[in-house]
Amino acid sequence: MARSIAGRVAWYARRLSAMSGAEIAHRFAEVFKKRAARNWPSGWRHFEQLEGPLPLFPAAFDLDAATDADIARWRGIAAAARARRFSFLGVEWPETGRASLWHFDPVKRREWPKKRYCFAINYRHTGRYGDVKYVWEVNRLQYLQPIAALAARTGDRELAGFVAGEIESWIDANPPFLGINWPSGIELALRAISVLIAARLLERFPAGWDHPVDKKSLQDQYPEHILAAKSDSDLAGYALGAEAFTPAQQAKVRAFLVASAAWIHRYPSRFSSANNHLIAEAVGLFVVGTAYADHGMAGEWRRIGRDVLEQEAGRQFHDDGIGAEQSPTYSAFTLELYLLAMKTAEAAGEPFSEEMKGRVARAAEALSWFLDEKGMPPRIGDDDEGRVVFDGEADGTHYVASVVASAASLLGRPDIAPPVAPSHLRTLLFGSRSAATHERPRGVKVFRSGGYTVLRERDEAGEWLIAMDHGPLGYLSIAAHGHADTLALWLHRGGHAVFADAGTYLYHSGGAWRDAFRGTPVHNTLSVAGRDSSLVAGAFNWREKAEARLLSVDETPEGFRVEASHDGYLRRFGVTHRRSLRRLGPREFEVEDALDGTGTEALAVTIGFLAGEGVAIVPADGGYDFVADGRRLASVIPPATLSAQVIRGLEQEKRGWISPRFGVRVPADQLVLAGKVKPGDSVVTRVSLP
Repeated sequence: MARSIAGRVAWYARRLSAMSGAEIAHRFAEVFKKRAARNWPSGWRHFEQLEGPLPLFPAAFDLDAATDADIARWRGIAAAARARRFSFLGVEWPETGRASLWHFDPVKRREWPKKRYCFAINYRHTGRYGDVKYVWEVNRLQYLQPIAALAARTGDRELAGFVAGEIESWIDANPPFLGINWPSGIELALRAISVLIAARLLERFPAGWDHPVDKKSLQDQYPEHILAAKSDSDLAGYALGAEAFTPAQQAKVRAFLVASAAWIHRYPSRFSSANNHLIAEAVGLFVVGTAYADHGMAGEWRRIGRDVLEQEAGRQFHDDGIGAEQSPTYSAFTLELYLLAMKTAEAAGEPFSEEMKGRVARAAEALSWFLDEKGMPPRIGDDDEGRVVFDGEADGTHYVASVVASAASLLGRPDIAPPVAPSHLRTLLFGSRSAATHERPRGVKVFRSGGYTVLRERDEAGEWLIAMDHGPLGYLSIAAHGHADTLALWLHRGGHAVFADAGTYLYHSGGAWRDAFRGTPVHNTLSVAGRDSSLVAGAFNWREKAEARLLSVDETPEGFRVEASHDGYLRRFGVTHRRSLRRLGPREFEVEDALDGTGTEALAVTIGFLAGEGVAIVPADGGYDFVADGRRLASVIPPATLSAQVIRGLEQEKRGWISPRFGVRVPADQLVLAGKVKPGDSVVTRVSLP
């Protein structure tokens, strides 16, 4: 208990230090609002609107385009869900026994509070539970999306009833504002979107379904103006939606949507929290307001959601398209949210502005520059596997590529299509394009605002790309999802991550491991005295943030050179780190690391090169080869003044690890160059692509 209280006090102190005066005032006002709402009635009846149609996600899915592989995958998801076999974020759910699935912590195997006021639950600083993301993941109800698609595509009434029953079970077990499932606006938004998508999918019978439609029963459930706009084939689909949810269940869904939107509306993510959470909340309000058009607050929800999305497009994405959170997967998640809002607006006949669409297109184009020939980006920054449209493991490690493919289709931009676009439920909503008939990006691209320079080329071994960081740590004052990877390098070749990023591993429950995976020594850059270039201050905050500057760049492929520096070690060690990446020949590069300063004492430094999954580092003549599938992908020749060793899976030092997905860490080879460098001196590492 004492540790929990101390942890909360320390967390609040760190957050306060990152806040402006306006944010502090907002936070205090929010505290009073939360206390006042503690006395609100918690029953669903206070949010009921008994009359009216079942709200549905406004845009249609093309279920006729579902492949046999899609249907087989959906059957697997349905079978697992009905048997209560869940697997999310690298964790297999154990038997819950008598515990509620909706409150069950699969790591510590106990229930989170379910009757306590949501804002009175300490979910950040407690050793009693695992990471709160686990319980929240199943409560997003996203697994119901592909099951609803299967029910609609096959006409399976039992499955349709299962989906409706799961939604009702959640509603019955989670009265408004009580329990672990109410304190986070992004969770409320994603859950509401999932329910609306499931309801929309259950609206439709498969083509050729000959079930007779009882129009009289529909007239008893839906207003005349709703039915008048429907064709006979549409009415057949509407009948399934009506039959899948009983009138009592429909009333519960309406109350659920109202309470969710009201809570999101009351507690928006603002100031240092206004990242992807704010976008999810805005999309949630916009979609609920559009789907539930006959509710008295619908217009206000739509207006707020639309305004936020229009205003935030220029903040969440830099002018050059790079996501402000400095993470390809978080950029893709924000992009998917925007695509969902755009699809909703088009279905409602009220599209967003061309300016916003242009910003979204630039974001998709920027992501396309980071995708290798297998559709994989470098694992930069945080990745917690967030999705909006969910289809199990269909996109797997290709989430970014799947979203870019959807953007290419929805925006009419075949030039940005990825090389790989896996079939997915997302495809049936947005469409999908792959780059089979279009040239992939080539040459040099400098993202000056977002802070990356990328060189892409192709040789007989396939595509390769090398990228260097020279951008901000992350977004807003806390840079929640950024890593201390300033001036890091990433190299992909032949679809392998040769110089890889360590990944994320865990959030709240990660402790020292969370810090390590965000730290400088695990990234492909220089560390002074084993210290981080930016100083961690909690799982989603930083005490000090390195500031990078792009010094010069040659954008011609033949003369490619990029040079940048950062001040992360200036206060502590009196030096700035300057790095240049220069092309010496078609597949020869030079990496120069310099410490600029006036001191005379040599400083201990390490320079790391972390190998990706399936890549081994082996000693070779005068250097080290990075090998995968029996062939050399890169060779590194260290500076003569530094020692070199390959480490792997060091528990105490927390180095030589990769997290291929959230909640999982596996040993990985890391080449570590170590020695001393005086201020004013530099060391040169040679990199070749055999």
